[in-house]
Amino acid sequence: MRSPLEAATCLGKWITMKDQGKPNGLLFMNELAELRQRVAELEMMDTERQWECETLPEQPGRPLDMAMGRGIMNRHVLIVEDSLTQAAQLKKLLQKHGYWITVASNGKEGLAAARERKPDLIISDIIMPVMDGYEMCQAIKHDGMLKDIPVILLTVLSNTEDVIRALKAGVDYYLTKPYHETHLLSQVESALAKPARQKSRETKERLEITFNGERHILASDRQQMLNLLLSTYENAVQQNQKLVKTQRELQKLNDKLQQEIIERKQAEDERRRLKDFSENIVQNMTEGIAMEDAEGRIIFINPAAADLLGYSPEELLGQHWTVIIPLDQHPSVQAADERRIHGEADGYELQLIRKDGDRVPVLVSGSPRVEEGRFAGTLAVFTDITKYKQVEEELQRSCKRLRKTFDEMAHALASAIRTRNPYTADHQRRVTQLATAIAREMSLSEEQIDGIRVAGLIHDVGKISVPVEILSNPDGITELEYGIVKAHPQIGYDILQTVEFPWPVAKIVLQHHERLDGSGYPQGLMDEEILLEAKILGVADVVDAMASHQPYRAARGLDKALEEISRNRGILYDPGAVGACLKLFKQKGFRLFEQETKDHNQLGWLTGDVHRANQMVWRTQEEKR
Repeated sequence: MRSPLEAATCLGKWITMKDQGKPNGLLFMNELAELRQRVAELEMMDTERQWECETLPEQPGRPLDMAMGRGIMNRHVLIVEDSLTQAAQLKKLLQKHGYWITVASNGKEGLAAARERKPDLIISDIIMPVMDGYEMCQAIKHDGMLKDIPVILLTVLSNTEDVIRALKAGVDYYLTKPYHETHLLSQVESALAKPARQKSRETKERLEITFNGERHILASDRQQMLNLLLSTYENAVQQNQKLVKTQRELQKLNDKLQQEIIERKQAEDERRRLKDFSENIVQNMTEGIAMEDAEGRIIFINPAAADLLGYSPEELLGQHWTVIIPLDQHPSVQAADERRIHGEADGYELQLIRKDGDRVPVLVSGSPRVEEGRFAGTLAVFTDITKYKQVEEELQRSCKRLRKTFDEMAHALASAIRTRNPYTADHQRRVTQLATAIAREMSLSEEQIDGIRVAGLIHDVGKISVPVEILSNPDGITELEYGIVKAHPQIGYDILQTVEFPWPVAKIVLQHHERLDGSGYPQGLMDEEILLEAKILGVADVVDAMASHQPYRAARGLDKALEEISRNRGILYDPGAVGACLKLFKQKGFRLFEQETKDHNQLGWLTGDVHRANQMVWRTQEEKR
């Protein structure tokens, strides 16, 4: 194990090697690891030897044990810092641990404060106006009354040159900002725990180092050398961390650059592919190609284009483009011509008119022709997309058929529910009627309205698991029975979730009893967690449930239903859905049951809807009278 002087000399060799550009990373880290272990052992030996021969002086009026512990209580620390914020922060930290603090804003004021009342420790910044930390430290170490005061430099400067200069100035400890509070307090305690007279007895050791081609001779005691080495080690660790961080950032930038290169190459490949594609079109004459002058007259058209339009090329030469483009398509072409005049290429769908009057859908790719720096016309390539349009139309028809199938499926489920419980089926139909009207009033898309309509028709499909005796009990239902009824949204979801509707039907059914404040069921969802379609269906469900007759409860009336949703608007029910519902009933004369058809009324007879049957009997008797 090296002595402190040997370790310091090793550090000097390392700095010299660094200055000469020799590889030294591994050597440096090994030496520093060894040095750090040696420093820890020496500090432990110093502490043990110190406490064997010295005792802490008691503070007046305080027992000895109050002067020991984490820091030496009520010791005077002078802070020299030009930043008010940093000075206040450091003062607060030290006062919290029992130190008495004086603050000066620069080296000159700090020197005067130290001479006026000698502190036990000085903590100073370096860069300050009037007098910096180096100058102040030199003045203190050359002052016979102050030279034994330990000085800690606390600074953002972290280069080796700064540490060397600090050691020349006689600094005892060198810490860098930002600092860890625990480490700072440890250094403060270490500086204060060393008796002043021991410092005076310590012999100076000469250390010669070379840095950046310059030789430095330092006359310092062993502790100062150790502090120098530790500061250099800490700075090296910090610099290494910064280098690692910078390396990672550079790697990210490199990865990003590589990605940009790949994307640019892909874009270039795409442009090259399009160019080859265009050249292939011209060579094989499989696509229509036409060229116009600045006035829009056709000056070139290939046989494929002429054949597509039912003309010979000679018939079209000299003709204006309006001959082959229907009148309703002119605005699109004129807008494209404007873009081409400004140097823009374009691509869009267009319909051309054949000689026999039939229309041909084409995909046009146009670009401006420039001669001698001026716009000279347009080059257009157009592709017949008749087959693509036919496929698109067939897909649309298939989509409509699929939607019709889903719709019929929903009606089939509703009919199945009707055979078991006509009240539930009629309720679903009325809720669907009102919910779709609300959605339309809220200007929802037709896609959303279709989803609400299908979900509304089967939103109570889960009640198929509820015994009919519960749903049709005229004496009402018990709490236990109500718990069974409350399970129907989850059961409905379980039934529907395997069906791949083009709308979120299963989730709408699951959530139509949820409420904005989380008081709903089955999941207790809050406002933003509930689908808008489910919120609308929930409002319609409440209105019809309260306004309509149920086997287990008489109707409360439409006014009560509207009062309920108005009172709890924004609390339980979606404000937009409630507003639309109220507007429908109060301003637009919307009525439930208005859209019932004769078939629906007849179905009431078949399924035992006694209420509606009685109404029909009464109307029939009145007509006979």
